[in-house]
Amino acid sequence: MRLVVITPEALTPGEPAVARAMLQRGLDTLHLRKPAASREQLVAYLAELGEPWTRRVMLHSHHDVACEVRVKGLHFREADVPRTAPPMPPPPMPGLAQSTSFHQLARASEPWGPALTYAFLSPVFDSISKPGYSAAGFEAAAVRRTASAPGAAPLIALGGVTPGNLAAAADMGFAGAAVLGAVWHQADPAAAVEALLRVCERLGAGAEAGGGDAVDAAGARPAG
Repeated sequence: MRLVVITPEALTPGEPAVARAMLQRGLDTLHLRKPAASREQLVAYLAELGEPWTRRVMLHSHHDVACEVRVKGLHFREADVPRTAPPMPPPPMPGLAQSTSFHQLARASEPWGPALTYAFLSPVFDSISKPGYSAAGFEAAAVRRTASAPGAAPLIALGGVTPGNLAAAADMGFAGAAVLGAVWHQADPAAAVEALLRVCERLGAGAEAGGGDAVDAAGARPAG
C-alpha cells in the first residue's frame, strides 16, 4: 500500500528539513500544497529540500517550476480536469506523474487513461486537519468496483487516515492512503511517517500507485 504525505497549506520555517527527514525514512511521495505561496517561495522550498528529494515531490501550484527543478509530477485540482472524461491529457513534460482529487465515486470511475497516475478520493474518514469535515460514507463494495474498473485511476484514500484505519482503507480497495494531520500534528512528524510506513509494509507496501511503473532510487519515474 502506497503512503502519500500532503504538506500543510501555510509556509513554516524549517518545514523543508522535516519533509526531507520523512523522505529519508522511506516516504516516496510528498505533495507540496502551498496555495498562497509565490513561485519564488516554492522554488526556495524545493532548494532547501534539495536533490535527490525534490524528485519525490508532486507540485500543486506553479507547475512551470517543473521546467527548472526535477520533481516527480503535478497535481491538478478536480476543477482543473475536464468535466467530461476524455483521457487525461499527457503531462507537459515526459516522465512527469499526474494526479487529481475526486469527491464522488462516479467521477473517479470514468476512463481517465494512463496519463492520470492516481487520484485522491475524499473524505474517506472523518478529517483530522479539518474539524467537522466528516466521512462521505463511501461503500467498500462500490470503492472496490471503481478501483477495478477498466481505465479507472488507482485511488488513494484521503481524509482522516491514521495507523488504526489504514487496514480498513486497504480492505476497501484503495491503492494507498494520503495523510496530513496524522503526521504534521505529531511532535515528531518524521517518526509518525515511519510508523505509518511500517503499517503499509504489513499491508503489502511497495506497489506503485500508478500501476507498477519503474521508479529510480529517489522515487521518480525516469524521464522519457
